[in-house]
Amino acid sequence: MCAFLTRVFFVSMSLAFAGPSAHALGVTPLVVEINSGDPSQRTAQILVNNDSDRDVPIEVVVSRAEIAEDGSRQVTPAPNDFLIFPPSRMLRPHSKQVFRVQWAGTPVARSQTYILAVNQLPVAMPEKKSGFQIVFNFDVVANVAPPSGKKALDVLSSGVVSEDGKKYVSLLLSNPGTVHSKLSEASLTLKSGSWAKTLSPGELEYAVGIGLVQPGKKRRFKLAVPMPADVKNVGAEVELGKAMR
Repeated sequence: MCAFLTRVFFVSMSLAFAGPSAHALGVTPLVVEINSGDPSQRTAQILVNNDSDRDVPIEVVVSRAEIAEDGSRQVTPAPNDFLIFPPSRMLRPHSKQVFRVQWAGTPVARSQTYILAVNQLPVAMPEKKSGFQIVFNFDVVANVAPPSGKKALDVLSSGVVSEDGKKYVSLLLSNPGTVHSKLSEASLTLKSGSWAKTLSPGELEYAVGIGLVQPGKKRRFKLAVPMPADVKNVGAEVELGKAMR
């Protein structure tokens, strides 16, 4: 009897991607905010859109994430921290499904970050047929905040680094508060001698994504910022939006 092989290729869509609009499967939003102490803010919704001509099985898997200084993350399964309804669903062609996400824990003392992995599951191929499938996994970031607290970003160091003949601004930031902070919700002012440049939240989001800094953690960022040739070092100031706590 001849054996037939189906190869499955997993494509992960994470924070570095601008959005899923170019793909048959779309997920919005990619970041959700939860307040663990406010009943009206303990839930969120994730919309999954199947623009393809075939059935797509979907499941949502929850993990807690710790973000390292270099932006890498360590995840731990946390299936009991959220209630997901429905936990899985078969999406018909050209259909949409809303997944309701509800915090199932008690109020937290400081923000916690979770990854809600929206996974497309491979399907069984017809008998005696070989081929391959491409399945997409989308990571939705869920930040769970305490009932109250403070967001903060401090600049620990800043400088200019050169790589492959190009200059970049290197930043080391810390969050001494109890609530998660995002560089994409701040303005950044760089100064060196008579030269200065301020980057808006939109420019920072384009450069680094959401730029998440967890409470009590540090994050290092590298920004491609046009600057005069004689700039060898820079000072930096970060200001969170006035609406931030």
